[in-house]
Amino acid sequence: MSRTVSLLPAASAPPRRQATSDHFTRRLEESIWLAPGILLIVCALLFFYGLNAGELYRNESLRAIIAAEFLRSGNWIVPTLYGEPLFTKPPGMYAAIALVSWPFGAVHEWTARLPSALAATITVFLVYRLFRRHFGRRALPARQQPLQRFATHGAVERLPAAQGDGSANPGEAKARSQQCACQVMPAQE
Repeated sequence: MSRTVSLLPAASAPPRRQATSDHFTRRLEESIWLAPGILLIVCALLFFYGLNAGELYRNESLRAIIAAEFLRSGNWIVPTLYGEPLFTKPPGMYAAIALVSWPFGAVHEWTARLPSALAATITVFLVYRLFRRHFGRRALPARQQPLQRFATHGAVERLPAAQGDGSANPGEAKARSQQCACQVMPAQE
């Protein structure tokens, strides 16, 4: 029996899933509008779908009533409930609901929920901008694990005896801190 031995490495095709992932990652890095577009679609599905589904729930009805009184009275500074001033919350949310409802002349279920959906969408884009600035243009969760680094970087550096090396492995940081704590603290008898 003779065996043929080759000194050249065997050419192996990368897994199909990896190739698709690399293509998507490269496309996401190249395009300036793709990531915000995906975020906008996700926000539309999560926050705006079903704004007019169902009746107002719990405090939503109170906010809608006060916003309707803003529209009726014209006083957008002091929130009133059935003619009596209500100072339990600042008037910002009531004014936002009244502002969205003003072109339609009345407060509806979807106009009472729209300011919250807009605020949630703005928050998502602000967090996206923060991560984009902090980790750079190429920071994608699949490659650099920014959430893990962002959450553990400061905690590892604040440990009393451990030295933070910027590693993104929280298990390693915990083991290191336990090891240092065992060395610092005397054994109790």
